[in-house]
Amino acid sequence: MDKLFSMRVFSRVAETGSFSGVAKSMDCSVGIVSRAVVSLEDSLRTRLLQRTTRRVSLTDSGERYYQKCKEILAQIDSAEAEASDAATVPRGRLRVHASPDLGLAQLMSAVVEYRRAHPQVSVDLKLLPGIPDLVHQQFDVSVLAAAALPDSGNAYRIVGRFERVLVAAPGYLRRHAVESLGDLSTHARTRISAPFGHPCDWHSEFATDSGSRAEQLPVRARQHATTPEREPNAAKLAAKRATPEDRIALRRAFKAMERAVAGQGEYVPADLAFHGAILTACHNQFVQQMQNALSAILRTSFELSSEIEGGPARSLPMHEALCIAIEQGDAHAAEQAVLTLIERAEKDFDDRAALARTVNDTPS
Repeated sequence: MDKLFSMRVFSRVAETGSFSGVAKSMDCSVGIVSRAVVSLEDSLRTRLLQRTTRRVSLTDSGERYYQKCKEILAQIDSAEAEASDAATVPRGRLRVHASPDLGLAQLMSAVVEYRRAHPQVSVDLKLLPGIPDLVHQQFDVSVLAAAALPDSGNAYRIVGRFERVLVAAPGYLRRHAVESLGDLSTHARTRISAPFGHPCDWHSEFATDSGSRAEQLPVRARQHATTPEREPNAAKLAAKRATPEDRIALRRAFKAMERAVAGQGEYVPADLAFHGAILTACHNQFVQQMQNALSAILRTSFELSSEIEGGPARSLPMHEALCIAIEQGDAHAAEQAVLTLIERAEKDFDDRAALARTVNDTPS
């Protein structure tokens, strides 16, 4: 007879003191209940229950066995409930890749809302240019903007569309009028290439008296500009705009990080406060509006970083270099300090992923 079933039957008999009551509640015969208890006693070679015509009671061995059965059955019930809930109650860690501009501009608020809706899920968002290898780099999902994807065997879903627009300064158009599509070939054009962009012809739509018409315009830009990532930009902006009060707040935040690394405080809140001080020093309305969303994403990143042995201590000199650059108003040094921090963090995460793969691949 199945031992797990017999343990459950025995526990119910121990709790109710009635074979017939257990048989009724489990929708089976009294004989099945009796055989389940006997099979346990035979396998254990000890009597678990004292039976009389009037009552059923536990022996000393039965009492000890019953307590263990309760623990085991509770753990099994909990495991089954957690497994069955996994399909309806998301939990665990969601590892997301996104290209830098797309991630900062579009995903921040979405990630924060997702975390509010699913508090048992932590989101690890990594902003990197290019298309990642989801398996090798251990991402669960990648959010990209691309005309086409390489054949990788991964499933994909279109969640939105973006489009380019052709713009010109009013002063330029007053000097160089554009009356038709053909005029554009004589103009100097600059393509703004975001990290997630792709080269393509312009598909232009012109309004006319009878409506609008769309045409594909096979003209190429004569100049190209690339949008930089915002993390170095925020540091550069802070270096240029920080007030004396901002510099004092940033230095205090760095001192708190030093104390946390020395074991005199929590590292993650201190790191968040330091980067928050940088964002405040930008004195930029867009950055201030994004500050809460950025903090939510940075928290996940800093939590992972703090789990890496020696990670906070290694990054401390880099944070100090960033603090000094902003204090001295050196935008270039601030940008380089952030890039160094990003490079260090990426190496830490790569090392952590490699270690995880080694542990998973080691036979037990």
